[in-house]
Amino acid sequence: MQTGGYTISTMLDKRTKKANGKHPIKLRVFTNVPKGYFKLYGLGAEYECTPTEFKTLKQGSPRGYLKAMRDELKAIEAHATQVASSIKPFNLPKFEQALNHKQPRPETLDQAMEAIIERLDKSKRVRTSIAYQLALKSVRGYQKRERILFNEVTPSWLNGYESWMQEQGRSLTTVGIYLRALRSAFNEEIQAGRLPQASYPFGRRKYVIPAGSAVKKALTKDQLKTLVQASLEPGSYQHKARAFWLFSFLTNGMNFIDIAKLKYKDIDGDEIVFLRTKTKNTTKAKMKPIQAFLAPQAREVIEMYGNASREPENYVFPILAPGMDEKEIIKTAQNFTRLTNQHLKKLAKNIGLPDAISTNWARHTFATLSVIGGAPLEFVGAALGHENTKTTQNYFAGFPSETRRQVSEGLMQFD
Repeated sequence: MQTGGYTISTMLDKRTKKANGKHPIKLRVFTNVPKGYFKLYGLGAEYECTPTEFKTLKQGSPRGYLKAMRDELKAIEAHATQVASSIKPFNLPKFEQALNHKQPRPETLDQAMEAIIERLDKSKRVRTSIAYQLALKSVRGYQKRERILFNEVTPSWLNGYESWMQEQGRSLTTVGIYLRALRSAFNEEIQAGRLPQASYPFGRRKYVIPAGSAVKKALTKDQLKTLVQASLEPGSYQHKARAFWLFSFLTNGMNFIDIAKLKYKDIDGDEIVFLRTKTKNTTKAKMKPIQAFLAPQAREVIEMYGNASREPENYVFPILAPGMDEKEIIKTAQNFTRLTNQHLKKLAKNIGLPDAISTNWARHTFATLSVIGGAPLEFVGAALGHENTKTTQNYFAGFPSETRRQVSEGLMQFD
């Protein structure tokens, strides 16, 4: 881009050749003040291509990532020109200072997500950080490269990614989790003014993130009876898996990460009082402890599988070790949950229960059987730690057919 006193453009620096056969693209600033002179500025390792690709960028009709790169290079040139135009009279030292002070280009999607991950790690929001890491790894797998430009992520790209994820055997729920992470990166860049609103690919008439199917994850009363009465060898893997599943079910559907972090100081007589790990970092202003009745069957699990030393600061169960940081805690709890699920599924297959059963079913079963038993939805929501009953309704698997039959038959009974 030429103007008075200087010319700004991007060029391929053929003096340097990388191992992949590509050359770096640099910003070239030529000035005739006070005499003919030019200087090159590096744009980052992600800006590279072959001579043929660069020719297509400049003169042809590039597609895919080359088209996105061309658009971004144009934005870089325009930004540099805007910086240069504010320097009167123009000189390179002032230009360099201003260019370094002002970010010359928007971040790429992967850079934006890595920045979010770093921030989450610093604030010890480990589980959310892991979700963002998995999302980034997934989109890189779809794109088949590390660097992902914002311009590339269009509604069409997102539809393709969704289809690819399902081909990999991922559920729509997982697709939704990953895509909400991408959407957050877009929102942050737009709010920071580094990305134009027009580039936003989400929303009505663009791409709508799937909500996932409402799969019922609760055991019926009869199925629960089958699970409880199954004859198992005490201390065996399947016995232990059932014991912890029942402990979760009996303590308001307590998440396994919270079971792992449970300490003896959290037990107060016949009640357990704890804060959900999932909501500690998201609802600090409204954070309320959950109170769960410690039923005799739940006490039996503690007696059989709990730590013998019952000092207040000791963990109830020997899942975690003292001194673990949050990352180690999350990883250990996830491994324990995974192992429990493996043996639950083997047990379910042996006794004729749904083989999709998992630790999460304990929470849904608690909610469903509580509502069927007559507990108000508000009570169940508070027991689960939900902020509103709409969330609680998603846990309710519905009334059994016998209840629906009884209600229907009673509609025309007048005596």
